Amino acid sequence: MSADAATDTTSAGGSSDSGTGQVFVEASLSYCALVSGLSVSPNNGGSVILSGTIIPPPPFPGEDAYTGPAPVAQWTAVSGAFTDPTSTDTTFICGPAGLVTVTLTAVSPGCDQHSSAIVTCM
Repeated sequence: MSADAATDTTSAGGSSDSGTGQVFVEASLSYCALVSGLSVSPNNGGSVILSGTIIPPPPFPGEDAYTGPAPVAQWTAVSGAFTDPTSTDTTFICGPAGLVTVTLTAVSPGCDQHSSAIVTCM
């Protein structure tokens, strides 16, 4: 998750004619969800059961638990179809014969994380 940019204005002290001034600091944090444990079973060339785990981002400093929006699962491939492309557990139905890369993306504000597997379609 991407935290709102925070601006901290700090005076270095002294007057402007003493060579001191102000320092402006802007910072942004991105906490990403992770994709873990991607599995393809069985890889039989027709329909394939896909499963993955999305681990939510860690809590922000000073928080006990992650409080941002839940990451969203999104399966993609250049051919074929998914029975539920937004579920971590879905079935991939092959299209044309050949090797197809299936990718599970954990979509979260500020960053997306991906994990892929190769499926053999016959």
